[in-house]
Amino acid sequence: MTATSQCLRRHWGDALVVAAFAAGIAQLVWHIRWGQGDDVVDLDNASRWVAIPFVALWTLPLLVRRRSGLVAGLAVFIAVSALAVIDADATDSVVLFVVLLAASAAIGLHEDRGRAIVGGIVALIALLVLIRVSNGYLAASDVFVGVIFAWGPLFGGQVVRSITERNELLEARTKELERLHAEQAEAAVLEERTRIANELHNVIAQGVSVMTVQASGARLLLRTDPDRAREAILAVEETGREALTETRRLLGILRRDSTEPQLAPQPGVASLQSLIDREVERGLPVTLTIEGEPRPLPSSVAVTAYRVVHEALAFVRDHVGVTTASVTVRYEPEALEVEVGDDGRARRGSGPAQLQAALSERLRLHGGTIKITPRLNGTCLVNAHIPLEARE
Repeated sequence: MTATSQCLRRHWGDALVVAAFAAGIAQLVWHIRWGQGDDVVDLDNASRWVAIPFVALWTLPLLVRRRSGLVAGLAVFIAVSALAVIDADATDSVVLFVVLLAASAAIGLHEDRGRAIVGGIVALIALLVLIRVSNGYLAASDVFVGVIFAWGPLFGGQVVRSITERNELLEARTKELERLHAEQAEAAVLEERTRIANELHNVIAQGVSVMTVQASGARLLLRTDPDRAREAILAVEETGREALTETRRLLGILRRDSTEPQLAPQPGVASLQSLIDREVERGLPVTLTIEGEPRPLPSSVAVTAYRVVHEALAFVRDHVGVTTASVTVRYEPEALEVEVGDDGRARRGSGPAQLQAALSERLRLHGGTIKITPRLNGTCLVNAHIPLEARE
């Protein structure tokens, strides 16, 4: 998915809000008649000038629906109610009606159940006010219609929200299972390599011990019994040959397991842009900022900085609703600062403990520290401090 398609997918709703605003203004500027059927009315100049500023008030608040669907919806409903009280004819618009439905849906889509109920009550009150001032009366059927149009889109938004959260939860669990499987596979490989290393140690230790004993015996028998000394030397040769053969076999296994890591260059600060590009291709909108004068870094520090960013971005990728993430690398006189943050929301149950555990040990080897600061939306700001000189 290209960056353009990602941007369009993320902001198509905002484009519709702006289009609704433009349509509302067009109705007023070009004297387009409002309403439908036999109830069409022409606004006089006074009503038109009253209605124009209200178009922005009952459309543009929906641009902030992602931050707070309740605030956006309430702003729309209050603006429409106020306009209905001031001039009922100015509310007779198909565009306004569609925006009211969108505001109700935005509350259901972006708020939890409790806040959605509050928004639904306000939406119903606003619609009843609108019907009352437009018709001059309020019948029981009007209340029923108000409930349908206020709560219908809201309920639909709640259903979509529930399905989305369920899918995100399933995706998070799938990623967690994949991570656990990868960790188990890595642990199995490490255990096997450890076992092979122990076998290698035993082969070498036993072979050298036997060769030492045989060589000592050959040295003692060299003058007194050359034939037996020759047998001891042959035994040393055979033992050494067997030890070398077994060593080659075990080292061959270890080399086959680690060919790619040995050939691949160690990542560092210079590799961060490639990491950022890969994350952007995966759909995570992240930017890289370098502060200070870049200079050569010890390879261990550069690798540690890369690992901090890699682990932090994996943590960010698990968040919901991320529209922007940032990575800042700051060159200071005696240290390197790495900062990673985003504007998303943390999934329920997720926290920084795993990230803290993953990075603390690596940073401790350099005398560095990591600080993970919680934010109001449940995410965290990750800040790593890596000294450029090892502490005594």
